[in-house]
Formats: sequence, structure tokens, C-alpha cells
Amino acid sequence: MKAIKIIGPGVVKLVELKEPKISPEEILIKVKALGLCGSDLKTYRGQNQMVSYPRIPGHEITGEIIQIGKNDLLNSR
Repeated sequence: MKAIKIIGPGVVKLVELKEPKISPEEILIKVKALGLCGSDLKTYRGQNQMVSYPRIPGHEITGEIIQIGKNDLLNSR
């Protein structure tokens, strides 16, 4: 799977990541769209003192659930 990684202020690299293995409490989502917010932009510009580098940005995600962990928290209600 591909990801954008901010290596340092103003430096971005396209990287290949291994397919993640999920824990029993996690779900795996196939990303359909991802939003970059102001904090991501500040990270790219080197203006976000709360982050370290390298960093993969993006936390506003929509997608399709493709795997559910053994502790199916989505249907536990």
C-alpha cells in the first residue's frame, strides 16, 4: 500500500508500506478518501511543534471496512 510521508519541513516522499496486521480490537479500512487538515499543512511547512518527523499525515478518513478483528466491537452492542 502506498502512503505519503513528510520526511521533514517541505520534504514529501511517496512510500510503499507493508499490509498491516490488525489486532483483535482493530478494524482494517480500505481508504476511499482522505482529508488533509490545517495541522497537516502546518506539519508540512514545519510550523507544527507537536509532531516529529517522519510523519504520515491524514486523520480524516472515509473508506470501506475490509477486515474486523476477533473482538468484533462493531457488533458488540
